[in-house]
Amino acid sequence: MSKSIQQPIGRKLPVENKHEVIQAEINHILKANPFITIERDQDLHRWLDKQRKFQLCGLVLEDQGSNLSRSCYDYFDSLVVQKDNLLLTPLKVLYVRTSLPGGANDIHIDILNALKRPLNTGQLRDLRRRVRGTLKSYQVQLLIVDNAHLLKRKAMVELVKIYEDLKIPVVMSGVYDLEERLSQSRGYEHINNMFLTVHNYRTLTIDEVTSVVAAWEEEVLGLWEEKLHLADHEAIVKHLYNLSSGLIQPLYKYLQQIAIAQLENTLASSSEEGLDIDEVIGVTRTVRINL
Repeated sequence: MSKSIQQPIGRKLPVENKHEVIQAEINHILKANPFITIERDQDLHRWLDKQRKFQLCGLVLEDQGSNLSRSCYDYFDSLVVQKDNLLLTPLKVLYVRTSLPGGANDIHIDILNALKRPLNTGQLRDLRRRVRGTLKSYQVQLLIVDNAHLLKRKAMVELVKIYEDLKIPVVMSGVYDLEERLSQSRGYEHINNMFLTVHNYRTLTIDEVTSVVAAWEEEVLGLWEEKLHLADHEAIVKHLYNLSSGLIQPLYKYLQQIAIAQLENTLASSSEEGLDIDEVIGVTRTVRINL
């Protein structure tokens, strides 16, 4: 299948700055990182509401590249109130992104950083007391700990203690290996028993890939007068779905490559050949699809 596309920016570029204009647009495409909400995000946010309401700990699991971190942060951002870069109480949810090496001290420092508290140094006993006092004063109702698969056992024990001492439910989000590690590794029995509720942040369906492709083009390439209209072509959508395995981050990368290749194609304005998607993304297939 082939499809002829006009110059995507839809206007004749002056010869003297054509390269500069296209390079600026390429930079814009590479920096764009939209969060496109679909049904799985609504499902996750409803589940998080339930965990918060009933004070339940749990796990949220993904295949790497599904964009779970963005969805968790979006939930936090939708509920938090800030003034002059300070979090206002009561704090319905706190989003914490873990950092390496992921030890007991590190998780407390990560929590203090998320609370925007500058006193984030000291011995574990001091950090533990400071974190508990701050969580209580901020009236935190739910603690989301992202990239929890990076945490060491001692850090997870600290999260369990926070729940046991303060009754603040903790949700750990990460890749599927996290659940296997908790359920099968020695020394994790008590931790596993605190995180029995699991929510799967699934990959995209092919219909959702269609919606995401259309939304990405509208948001990232919104100023192009001649759109690519990739979502209108079933074979292209299926191709992108298969290549990305329903993972949104690889899908975004493929869309970036296609858009940038089309832009670079405008530099050779005399060329009337379409783009070969397989060549653009560096994948060889038996059936080749052209734009």
